[in-house]
Amino acid sequence: MSENKFVEVSAFSKIPFRYRVSSLVIAISLLVLIGIVLDRTVNGFFSIVLSFLFIIALVFIVKKWIVAKLEFNRSPFKKLKQFIVVNKLYDEETSDVSKDNKRKKVVVNSAFFEFNSTDDELIIRALKNGDKYTDKANTYDSMLGALFGLEVSNKVDNVNYCDYIFNTKADERLIVRENELEYNQSTIIPLNSATVWDIQKFPHALIVGATGGGKTTFINFLIIEMLKMRAELLICDPKHSDLYSLHHFLGTERVAGQPNHIARVVRTAKEIMDARFKEYKGDSTSYGKNYRSFDLPPVFLIVDELGALRMGAEKKVFAEMFQNLQEVILKGREMGVFVILATQQPNAQNIPTEVRDNLALRVSLGNLSQEGLRMTFGAIDGDLQTVEGVGSGYVFLEGLGWSKPKSYQSPFLDYENFNFIEELKKYANIAN
Repeated sequence: MSENKFVEVSAFSKIPFRYRVSSLVIAISLLVLIGIVLDRTVNGFFSIVLSFLFIIALVFIVKKWIVAKLEFNRSPFKKLKQFIVVNKLYDEETSDVSKDNKRKKVVVNSAFFEFNSTDDELIIRALKNGDKYTDKANTYDSMLGALFGLEVSNKVDNVNYCDYIFNTKADERLIVRENELEYNQSTIIPLNSATVWDIQKFPHALIVGATGGGKTTFINFLIIEMLKMRAELLICDPKHSDLYSLHHFLGTERVAGQPNHIARVVRTAKEIMDARFKEYKGDSTSYGKNYRSFDLPPVFLIVDELGALRMGAEKKVFAEMFQNLQEVILKGREMGVFVILATQQPNAQNIPTEVRDNLALRVSLGNLSQEGLRMTFGAIDGDLQTVEGVGSGYVFLEGLGWSKPKSYQSPFLDYENFNFIEELKKYANIAN
């Protein structure tokens, strides 16, 4: 957005003239004056017509002013001016002499705000001018949220100002139904109407779901979207739950449940990555190219409940598996090998910080403890609110400048009109 679209508000700001009662009085006075002048030049029938037109014009002017005034009363300008006054974000001094020779208080300093409003977004900018209000500029999250009745979706704090960004149009949840066979030629997976996951820009994902939060349904959605990319899937499920049952359709070479088998599948992902590096990145002509440059399909390694695997596997087996997993997370993006980790209980043992920080997409579903949210998203500026409904939670994409996770509703799979297994078969080219 261009800077000249921002409107400044402070304790010094005056209500724009067009919204004052005086502007209405002047408009009506001009109308009356014009009516008097015209009335003296016409008679009879034309005088009646003139009076009728005068009444219509009077009603039009008053109505238009009232509508404009009501809109102004709901405007960010009016709300911010009241915010400054109510919270005493200004300084006054008593003047020595005024026009009526009486001492009175005058504003000598103020907190300064700017706003920029579009159909989709409202930005409130708290300016930092090096005065006593500078340190407060990045502390208005909850106060501004309450003032506008919106949740701060992002916050950008720098040396000159702090932007509070509000979405004025709610993100729409995706409703997934059965459709005709349609492949995805891009690197983008939609998450809702406004947010997409570009696997090339933001590789790897962490999905955390409390019991009944909708984690499995979200993973089902991602699996179909990955298959639309003609991707190869590798799945590890040490708890032998729903994901493990997919070995009936995808084969035991790609879906594992036992620790040794899981270690082998993770090793397969690393070997695919290493083989691609060796074949496609071996000479100078490959500089700056990635897996899409060579028309290679993406590979997704889904590992559910790393903590259960840690508990069930021999120490040596787990150590080897985890080392291979880390290497894929660190190097896999360039050659199109991506990792999705899923868990119910995020903690430093299940998802070490050095691993989490390399997972660009992070999603929590259901209500987690504040500690669980911190382990999922890292340091959070303020607490996140409780969510309601299956599939509700928070989403965070590393690298977009988000200051904290955003409220999120994962795609709704309309199971009355969507058969996951049949969709899986269709995109995985599995015969019925």
